[in-house]
Amino acid sequence: MKILMLVACLIGCAARSQTATFSFEGDSISETNQFRWDYFFTGMMQSKLPGSDFHIWALSGDTASNMVGEYFSQAHTRAPVTNLGFFTLLAGINDLRAGDTAVHVQSNLATIWGFAREDGFKVAAFTITPDYNQPSNSSFWQEWTNLNAWIETQSNAYDYLVPMASNILQSDLADGLHPSFSGSQKLALLVSNVLFNAPSMLSAPTNSGGNLVFSVNGPNGNTYVVQSSSNLVSWDNMGTNFIPSSGGFLVTATNTNSAQFFRAQLVR
Repeated sequence: MKILMLVACLIGCAARSQTATFSFEGDSISETNQFRWDYFFTGMMQSKLPGSDFHIWALSGDTASNMVGEYFSQAHTRAPVTNLGFFTLLAGINDLRAGDTAVHVQSNLATIWGFAREDGFKVAAFTITPDYNQPSNSSFWQEWTNLNAWIETQSNAYDYLVPMASNILQSDLADGLHPSFSGSQKLALLVSNVLFNAPSMLSAPTNSGGNLVFSVNGPNGNTYVVQSSSNLVSWDNMGTNFIPSSGGFLVTATNTNSAQFFRAQLVR
């Protein structure tokens, strides 16, 4: 029996010759200045997708609650027509800092994601880093945990998930809340990888009860369809799954005792 594990190819990723519209909605973490992640991300995209449009609607102190009403005077006015459109929403921390509940923030995030999808945007959601300046006994911490846990389960409501909470660490923050210069660069690279350069990796298979078992690993929040082939020409879908916070999921395939090939393709 011959088995070949293939690195994933990307479906529907932007061609280098295409242009795109990017709209960034958020608070002071995304606010326009040369030390924020979207500043670095814009520079990266200008070389990847020259001629693209970039619109930063972030405002210091803004909340998800306010952004529901602000959407139609901001990103909605720059909805994609013939080109690609990406909408990023990094919000919720100021709501929680003000004592709002995760449930209320969830409703507002879902509403904004829905608006952006209706406008034709591909939506990138973010889990959020905490405010480490909050007292350890504050209810903030449970609400923050609840909010991020909910965001991770809502893959049908957005197109990409940027796992900021698990990748931007306290050491990446300048003041316990905002990413430092290097932290912003790290976040920009994370967003770029999630949107454009996020192949999966397939582990070597093991034999379990006559079946082949292997894992598909990739960035948290991405969805992959796993396919099999006997000839590398025609491919059959085995199933579609979402990368959890653990970083991978298991796949079980029937051992046919003949040549088998597998791949995982990123679903947009």
